[in-house]
Amino acid sequence: MKNLLSFLLISSVCYAQQDFSAVEMKTTEITPHIFMIEGSGGNIGLFTNEEVTFIIDDQFGPLAEKIQSAVSEQTERPIDFVINTHYHGDHSGSNPHFEKEGAYVIAQENVRTRLKEEQSEGLPKLTFPFNMHLYFGDEEIEIFHQSRAHTNGDAIIHFKTSNVFHTGDVFVRYGFPYIDVKSGGNINGMIEFLDTALRKMDDESVIIPGHGQLAKKQDVLDFRNMIYAIRNNIRTGISSGLSLEEIQALDPTAGYPDPRDSKKGFVEGVYHSLVGE
Repeated sequence: MKNLLSFLLISSVCYAQQDFSAVEMKTTEITPHIFMIEGSGGNIGLFTNEEVTFIIDDQFGPLAEKIQSAVSEQTERPIDFVINTHYHGDHSGSNPHFEKEGAYVIAQENVRTRLKEEQSEGLPKLTFPFNMHLYFGDEEIEIFHQSRAHTNGDAIIHFKTSNVFHTGDVFVRYGFPYIDVKSGGNINGMIEFLDTALRKMDDESVIIPGHGQLAKKQDVLDFRNMIYAIRNNIRTGISSGLSLEEIQALDPTAGYPDPRDSKKGFVEGVYHSLVGE
């Protein structure tokens, strides 16, 4: 738990010290109606047609105007609503700005509960327990939630007509993920959620991850298999009566790259997930 608290403290300090004025937004077209916008924080999904414009996640608060400018380069329509994949500030920080601009926030019901503990503005106005469907033009959009994963309020957005997914932080491309046990995250739930998403994907699917470059189904499968194998290694150590420190010393992540030096925090999150069950 000490490492988890250190992670949160470091994240808060990095946010406070970050020079958001230097952040540039990059937009990638996936289809004529669906785009990925990168800046600082979680990847943003943008959907726009003649009927509606909405974004999936909205990064940090100081980037709101830059996000709005990036959206305006693709459409003259205002942003009608924001879908949060979960409550973390690098995915929901601009909620208050877009709420003031007239957009509604949509999220899994636990996201509203978490955000309400920290703020009074930018809270989801529309929530759902498990699934929600939206229909705009020819596009059918499924938003689905499954118990505990990265947090207890994660949602994956599936553009069914276009075969595009936004996974939030259930799938990321920066190395080992962060299991936010304090916020209801759980490694077993994360694997189960990925399995559900993989059953909906095919080899032509395009995936917007929570962080990192666009992906294909095989990338999600490789990620799932990585965390599954590491989970099993840690579970074996727990069954053998080993402490967290002893398991970490055995390096259950051996053989997998760790570009962000995040394996210690990931192992701790998995360990506490399993011990908590």
